[in-house]
Amino acid sequence: MLPYASDLLGAVLQLPGDSSKGILLCRLETKVLQRIGLLFCPPINTTWQYQRGCRSLQDNLESLLMSHDNKDSLVSAKVADHSLYTGFQNNISSDISGDCSLTMNCELFNTDEVAEVIDKLISALRSQFTGVRWSAAKGIGRICSRLSSSMVNDVLSAVLSLCTKLEPYTAWHGACLALAELGRRSLLLPSKLPEVIPVVLRALFYDERSGDHNYGSNVRDAGCYVCWAFARAYHPKDFVDYVVPIASSLVLVSLFDREVSVRRAASAAFQENVGRQGQFPHGIEILTTCDYFSVGNRAHCYLQLSVSVAKFKEYVEPMIDHLVNVRLGHWDDSIRYLAACALGKLYIADPDYMMEIVLPQIINGSIKSTLHNQQGCIFGTGELLCASSSYVINEENLLKIKEIVPAVS
Repeated sequence: MLPYASDLLGAVLQLPGDSSKGILLCRLETKVLQRIGLLFCPPINTTWQYQRGCRSLQDNLESLLMSHDNKDSLVSAKVADHSLYTGFQNNISSDISGDCSLTMNCELFNTDEVAEVIDKLISALRSQFTGVRWSAAKGIGRICSRLSSSMVNDVLSAVLSLCTKLEPYTAWHGACLALAELGRRSLLLPSKLPEVIPVVLRALFYDERSGDHNYGSNVRDAGCYVCWAFARAYHPKDFVDYVVPIASSLVLVSLFDREVSVRRAASAAFQENVGRQGQFPHGIEILTTCDYFSVGNRAHCYLQLSVSVAKFKEYVEPMIDHLVNVRLGHWDDSIRYLAACALGKLYIADPDYMMEIVLPQIINGSIKSTLHNQQGCIFGTGELLCASSSYVINEENLLKIKEIVPAVS
């Protein structure tokens, strides 16, 4: 098929690019493009790819069978397995920047055609159809598995450029799917994580308001999928710098997201990270509390599960700050009310922080803010005052509380 690949590519590129063709034709066009792109990229042994270690089931079973014959062989098998598991990491440090010495000397003759295919696939990540975006993400992953490190870095930069405030939610969703595919295929080196992780964390809380509708639940779901894929892809020592922010973000999403599907996706991603990475603070305790079925009820998450998680100090302030800065001003009035009630429930977790930092902030929001945030802050102020009946409020805050009713009226 290679002699006809250029003609096929030209024919596909001449097809009309409007979305009026429907999802079926758009998805098939994307699949044809990626298959043509694979024709230009011969399979190679990409030694630059990230390798977590030897995870062959056959090798593991062979080592177990050997252990039954000789107890000493158990020790040697463990040592051998450990050397296989970490041997590649000893050769490739976490600050890999695409050193040419790690890349196979494989010349790509059709670079212009490959670049054109990748450009079309990246454009397809913006498609209004979920199936087209998903197909484009898988195609990018397949083609990048046959490219050099420098070319994959260029593709990664193009994918990350989709995650800006100027791009619609469809571009964010497609970019997250592509990042998950690149990570799942070991094409994201640890040196690229400082660029990728902040984008993933923003995707976990993405929420776009447009008229009477709100978009972003699929973006948050895709962000959870990226966290799930990264948990399976990276060795714990290469992921240790991102454990705390990812753990906190997944807990916040699993407890406070509006959509049940996103809460369950975050819970599944948290479970995968606890099992694969083993470094999440109090991971087992939280996992048994916020499991897949427990997070199904929204009120239960806000009013009961959040109190259980607040027993662990690492998550108290992130939970309180998220409720104050995000949920009290949410566009859904039921979320605003639940967030205010949750603040009252969480008062006992850190009374000083609530009264000295949070209370002045929500009092100011009750006096002067946007309509949604003002209502949420008024709810929050009332719940916090009820919960802190034994706490002595300073004179300055009392005077500001008196200004709330005149400001509203």
